[in-house]
Amino acid sequence: MHGRTHNLKSARLAKRRRIALLWRTFFVIFCVLGAWGSVFLLSGHEWVTIRDVEVEGAKTIVPTEITDLAEEFLIGRYLYTASRANILLYPKGAIENKILELFPQVERVSISFKNLHAITIRLTERTPEALWCQAESSTVTKSVTEHCFVLDADGFIFAPDSILGSSTTKYLKFYSAKSKGDPIRQEYASVEYFYALLDFAKDLADSDFPVSFFRERTDTDFEAKLLVGPRLIFGRDADFVSVLSNFRAIISDPNLGGAGDLSTVDYVDLRYGSKVFYKAY
Repeated sequence: MHGRTHNLKSARLAKRRRIALLWRTFFVIFCVLGAWGSVFLLSGHEWVTIRDVEVEGAKTIVPTEITDLAEEFLIGRYLYTASRANILLYPKGAIENKILELFPQVERVSISFKNLHAITIRLTERTPEALWCQAESSTVTKSVTEHCFVLDADGFIFAPDSILGSSTTKYLKFYSAKSKGDPIRQEYASVEYFYALLDFAKDLADSDFPVSFFRERTDTDFEAKLLVGPRLIFGRDADFVSVLSNFRAIISDPNLGGAGDLSTVDYVDLRYGSKVFYKAY
C-alpha cells in the first residue's frame, strides 16, 4: 500500500511539472510574440518613418539617382520585424557604402538626421585635377582620336571626361605606356609620384614652360611635352629638383636658340645627371 501511494504522488508531481512547463513555454512564446508585435508596429509608425531623402553637394551626379538608391534600402523590414525606414534603425552604413561603390566620383559621403521624417545625404565629389588619356594611335602627338578620363589630385581615375563638358582643354594630360582596360578606379601612379609630377609641371610653368602632357615611355621612363617646345625625358626615379636645374642651365645655350626659342629641338634627355643630351629637328 505504501509503495502504491508513493507512485501516485510521483505521478501527480510529474503532471504538475509538465503543466508548469507548458505554462512557462506559453508565457515565453506570448512574450516573444508580444515583443515582436510591438517592434513591428512601433518601428513602422508614421511618427518615426523616413519619408524624405535630401541630397547636398551633388555636382556631376543627378540627385535623384542618390535618392532612388537610398529609398531602395528603406523598403521592407529586418527579418520581418523592424522597419528599415525607421529613423533610428535605417541602414545608414549600407547606403553610404553603396553610394561609394556605384559612384567613383564621390570621395566622401555622410548621412545625417534632419528630422523624424527626413535624412540628408551629403556628398563630396572629387575635384578634377588632370586627364588620363588613351590614344588610339601609338604616337601621342599624331593621335586623332583619344579617350580621356578625369584624375583627381591623388591620380585616381574616377570618370570619363564627358563630365567636364567643353572645358577639357585646360587640363594637363597623362598617358600610360600600356592600356589600362577600364581605367575607372585605377591610379595613374603612386600618390607620391603623381604629386611629384604635378609639382614638376607647376615648377616648369613658373619658369614659363607650361607642360602639355606627361607620357610614360615603353622603357618605363617618362617624358614631359612642353606646350611650346621639346619633350623632356627623365627617369622614373628622377630627382625633379636636379632635372629642373639642369634644364634651366641649358636653355640659355645659343645652339638651342635661347630660352625664348626651343622650336628647333625635338627632345632634351635629362636622365644622366649633369650630362644633358638633346636632339634637334
